[in-house]
Amino acid sequence: MTDADDGALEELAEYLRLNPEATTPEVLGATDTDPAVWGDAVDDALASDDPHLALETPDTGAPEGDSRDANPTLEADKPASTTSETPDTDGSALVDALEWFHQQLDRDLPDECDHDTPRDYYRDGRGWDADTIDEKLLGFAPANYKDDLIAHLFGRGHDRDAIRATGLFTEDLRPLWRGRYVLPYFDADGRAVYAIARETAPKHPEDFLAGKYGKLAHTKDYVTSEEPIYGLDTVEPGDPVLITEGIADAITAHEAGYPCISPVTKQFKQKHHDVLLEALDERDVDRVYLIQDAERPTSNVDDRDRLTLQQFGEGVKGAVKTAAYLDEHGLEARVAELPRPGLEKVDLDDYLQGWSDDLTPLLAGAKPVDQHPAYDADTAKDVALEG
Repeated sequence: MTDADDGALEELAEYLRLNPEATTPEVLGATDTDPAVWGDAVDDALASDDPHLALETPDTGAPEGDSRDANPTLEADKPASTTSETPDTDGSALVDALEWFHQQLDRDLPDECDHDTPRDYYRDGRGWDADTIDEKLLGFAPANYKDDLIAHLFGRGHDRDAIRATGLFTEDLRPLWRGRYVLPYFDADGRAVYAIARETAPKHPEDFLAGKYGKLAHTKDYVTSEEPIYGLDTVEPGDPVLITEGIADAITAHEAGYPCISPVTKQFKQKHHDVLLEALDERDVDRVYLIQDAERPTSNVDDRDRLTLQQFGEGVKGAVKTAAYLDEHGLEARVAELPRPGLEKVDLDDYLQGWSDDLTPLLAGAKPVDQHPAYDADTAKDVALEG
């Protein structure tokens, strides 16, 4: 820590000693603390064993030695809807963080990346217009942003527990995403409640995560965010709905004017089936169209040199399985297949961006799932077992 950081910490500790009930905005204004070092100053104050630097812990009335609040915080810093038992239940800290990521779109990317800025990636690389970029709150997590983001969140009135509960950080407040594009999810009311982060191409040198997409740490017990179904906010009462394979496919479909939801992977997880059915039922949706990636079928040779050719790609097989489940539960589910003229793969994003933004011919040719050649007795049996 620099001398300037030490000074900020000492000034912060002295102010809090004299004003233990002060709110975070009051502290920032009164101490003239540089926001760039505010996050480290607060972290050090929270972790310090020095009684002159430790933040005051409000009297909770608990017996001496009770450790229910292991991380002392300013009670006034907590939003009205937040408690230590269920921090950030309404997602407010996550919303503020995602808005901050959205404000980073004009940062420079490393020279080796395919695009100069994250905004260039969304606009030129993905083909999305300015309205879509803003409405979807698309953003970017820089390589080194911990201090800036934590300062922003503290300044917005969120305490340490609420910040950890976003799932954007490890338990000791180290950021999970570094040098990644950020794509928020919205609930049915249009509120940002989740996000995933996509790696740049080529991968950012500071990005330590494996895989193209990184999720929030929603499996940790201190995180309140849960992975939802992407695109539920676009579903309109009584209108048919598209189901497609990836978040980019869904965003492009939204921009073209189609209600569309996505499991982000090949098919919906088992735990999302009931949620999906309930969401569609609540909106009186009685027809869905599944449009998954058109991929070249795979083949393999076993240890006896016997060749096995798959008739359908994994995307089509996943679409048929999901469609069969929906059909079994009373929805009219049709499977539409994208053309793949000699190509390895075509997805819905490719079709809408490069072929046509009118899906009428494609949907007109969609087959009821029980008439699709990939539907068989085994599929029906799997659906019956899941139901």
